Amino acid sequence: MTERKFTDEEIIEFLRKQNWISGVFPKEDEYFRITNNDIADLISRQKAEIESLKKTLHELKMEAEMVYKQRDVLKKQVDTQKAEIERLEEENRRMKKYYFTHDYHECHNEAIKEFAERLKERTYPFPCAIGVENAVTIRAINDLVKELTEENKGQAVSV
Repeated sequence: MTERKFTDEEIIEFLRKQNWISGVFPKEDEYFRITNNDIADLISRQKAEIESLKKTLHELKMEAEMVYKQRDVLKKQVDTQKAEIERLEEENRRMKKYYFTHDYHECHNEAIKEFAERLKERTYPFPCAIGVENAVTIRAINDLVKELTEENKGQAVSV
């Protein structure tokens, strides 16, 4: 006679059909009988619980896989955004450098022109060997410099 492996269902069915008393157990002042049906019920409940846990495990694995895929997509998006930020920062640096230099020279040239115009207003005729020339005093120059610098106090240079 060869030994055969029985399935869980076959064992449960056998236990239920036989319904033998497997044992009597004392508990406090009472005795309880555990039958084969009780054992079969226990096995059935445990099997159901195992199947439920397997299903839950499968669902969790599927959910984890989806989360990992979302994480990978988000990581790629973050990397793309970081690259875009770096590109924009570099472009911003180049633009600041260009516009600051351009604005500085433009403002510098305008200031020289304004200084010259105002200085012309402060000249006076001065006789010299070739006739009459316009002249300006050092004091007039200093006053004009002071006047122009006080006008621009508090004005921030934009970058």
